Amino acid sequence: MIVRRIIPLCLLVVSARALPAPAVTANVASLVFSAYVGSESAPQKVTFTNGGRQPLEVHGASIRAADESTFAVRDDCPSTLESTQYCTAVVIFKPAQPGPATATLEFAGNQVTISGTGIAAKP
Repeated sequence: MIVRRIIPLCLLVVSARALPAPAVTANVASLVFSAYVGSESAPQKVTFTNGGRQPLEVHGASIRAADESTFAVRDDCPSTLESTQYCTAVVIFKPAQPGPATATLEFAGNQVTISGTGIAAKP
């Protein structure tokens, strides 16, 4: 006699919904400066807003440039940017020589292009 057992198969289907990613945006795409060599420009502000539904861990704004001493940045950004929360980065141009300079302001995956022109000191 052959005994057959029927073993029920249990199939568990798990459906996962991805949480929407944080969507940080900058209020400007670029900054343009001019200043006399050896002085500082007027500061310019960039506001970053988390338009997503989830908080985002951030590490502050930074400048990427060939000569990083030409531009300075400070920000008031917390370590976690909550949904709909914003923070501000302030950029200053400090030319050491006459002519053009470029940089990129980076924050949470955003890039704001920066250009500046150093003006020769008055004679």
